[in-house]
Amino acid sequence: MIDFEAIKLEELKKLILKNDATVEMKKGDVMAAKNVDVFLQDGVFKYAFTMAQNHISFHSMVMYSSPEIYELTKKLFGKIGKLQKGCVNFKNLESIDVNLFDELMQASAKADFSVVMSRYKK
Repeated sequence: MIDFEAIKLEELKKLILKNDATVEMKKGDVMAAKNVDVFLQDGVFKYAFTMAQNHISFHSMVMYSSPEIYELTKKLFGKIGKLQKGCVNFKNLESIDVNLFDELMQASAKADFSVVMSRYKK
């Protein structure tokens, strides 16, 4: 049986790596999720996907630290996902439009992340 959710998740992860050359993917913990793929910039957490019983979350410290990226996320995914300060929760991966996610990742990669970097590097 083909796991379409896993295929879609891998596609979204590849978009992060394609658009944001500053990150590397490693295993780590995010909130209550243990041993998930996290995307780090110089060892500082930047993005991740986590699975919960009723939703999947895309975590973004760029969204958390940049009002412009937060507003873009709201514009692109606000009608289908529940936005929080640094994440957006989706009912399932099918609801995430790959082209819109690609647009979000292009903008996120260009956003100034230095404030977060300097805070966590101390």
